[in-house]
Amino acid sequence: MRLTSKRKKAPKWFIEENKKAKEYFEEVAKMLNVSVEWLDSATGKQKMEVVKNLGLTKKDQQEIEWLIVASSGLKEYSWAKFRLENKDNDFGVDAEHLKYDKKKEEIVLSSPFSSIQRQIEKVFGGRVEAHFHDAQPKQ
Repeated sequence: MRLTSKRKKAPKWFIEENKKAKEYFEEVAKMLNVSVEWLDSATGKQKMEVVKNLGLTKKDQQEIEWLIVASSGLKEYSWAKFRLENKDNDFGVDAEHLKYDKKKEEIVLSSPFSSIQRQIEKVFGGRVEAHFHDAQPKQ
């Protein structure tokens, strides 16, 4: 596949769903008294352990657990929907090699492609256009 672009404005629905997920994460982080970064990187088991240790009522625990699941599920759903809609995307790569830049609200090429290109540019001391092609079996 040929790399034709590195950035693309994210669809409006994708931006909105990511903002909702971020709001859920911020709300949960406040409730758990942890950072959003920790919450984003922690495993489900770690999150539930923190919830248990807060000494909350069963109802409050369930509400927090629901918000955790909702925020994670919304992000996963957004990416699944985006991948499905963008099988043949402008990037020229499979959608799983893309990530979301929240600040610029853009879908960008992610590792390993971008990191490989940065390494090549570092070695050669300048801008390098990267092109990737599918390996086609010889017939």
